[in-house]
Amino acid sequence: MDAQSRKKKRREKSGNPGQLDFIISEPLEVKKNELYLFACEVSYFQNVLSTHRSLRTLVIIGQPGITSLNGISNLINLQELWVVECLVQDKDQIKNLGTLKRLKEITILGNPLCKRTNHYKLALQALVTLRRIDGHSVIPKDYLDD
Repeated sequence: MDAQSRKKKRREKSGNPGQLDFIISEPLEVKKNELYLFACEVSYFQNVLSTHRSLRTLVIIGQPGITSLNGISNLINLQELWVVECLVQDKDQIKNLGTLKRLKEITILGNPLCKRTNHYKLALQALVTLRRIDGHSVIPKDYLDD
């Protein structure tokens, strides 16, 4: 990892000079159409996503500050989503992703939501284009089971 990616990156909030829009401490990896956030501090998550609208892959691992998936539904090209070991609790967060018609894979392990509800069934109901959930292949029969 180069020195540039190890530095803290800061942006000012739109219209509010001096207030941070988000903080990303190491490491952050951005490739064309991909964003990886591992063990770093992210605030104002929606603003981070608004600057990366063309994402096809979004991987968020170990982000205790992330309790909501708001803003992800605006990533209309998203095909793969990992939200692992964050603090997503509300089942409506998965339902709100139903607008992502290109989403093929979702991994949401390690979130409180997974302990409180059948997140597999929830994902299948909300996300009809899925091919994989938490690393497991989805077969057409899965969509029919109650």
